[in-house]
This record gives sequence, structure tokens and C-alpha cells, in this order.
Amino acid sequence: MEFFNCYLLKTDAKTTNISQTKRDLQGAEEYYSRAILADPKDGEILSQYGKLVWELHQDQDRASSYFERGVQASPEDW
Repeated sequence: MEFFNCYLLKTDAKTTNISQTKRDLQGAEEYYSRAILADPKDGEILSQYGKLVWELHQDQDRASSYFERGVQASPEDW
């Protein structure tokens, strides 16, 4: 059951582009936060969340930390 919940959270987070298109950035932020809690080593989710943090909060330090964590989690993707 936990695997399934994790999968759903990751799927929701990866489809937040729909939320972002509608400019529901805060809703997207909630999905990313849950997905990161479910799988804190998913490099793609960490990087996408970093992008969202930048777009929503203009917080360079926080966004950079998520980008760095994303690269560390999935170095083969970069």
C-alpha cells in the first residue's frame, strides 16, 4: 500500500504542469512537497520542485538547494 501511495504522489507531482499552467503554483507546491516526503531521492521531482520554488518565491538559495539535491540523487540524468 505504501508503494502505491508513493507512486500516486510522484505521478501527481509529475503532472503538476497542469496546475502550473493554470497558475495554481501553491497547489503544485503541495504536490511536490508530498512527493519529496514520499521519495526524497527522486532527482527529477527535486529539480522540478527547485524550479517551482524559484517561480513562486524567487528564493535562489532554496531553489538551488533543491537543484543540487536533484543532481546528487540522479547524477546520470545530468
